[in-house]
Amino acid sequence: MKKKIFTIAAIALLAVACGPSSKSDYDEAADTLCKCMEDASAEDPPGMDMTTTNLGVCVVELDAEVVKNDMLIESIEAKCPDIKDAFEEYVDNM
Repeated sequence: MKKKIFTIAAIALLAVACGPSSKSDYDEAADTLCKCMEDASAEDPPGMDMTTTNLGVCVVELDAEVVKNDMLIESIEAKCPDIKDAFEEYVDNM
């Protein structure tokens, strides 16, 4: 029984250690996304909303576990709130 508990604890520790663990990790991911969206939007054809397409390209740069975490949405809201709603919708449809 102790081996099972130890194994489960070890797996849980590894799962936590592999993912971002601090707000600064999510802030860094939000910075990456915001910068990518800014760069991509600068190349959009005039009069066309390419937000969803740009999100698809920019999200590829991020780890999937980071993208699906609510802490990233909080960081996006603080750093580039203009894409927050589109990002949430994009993630919901993933």
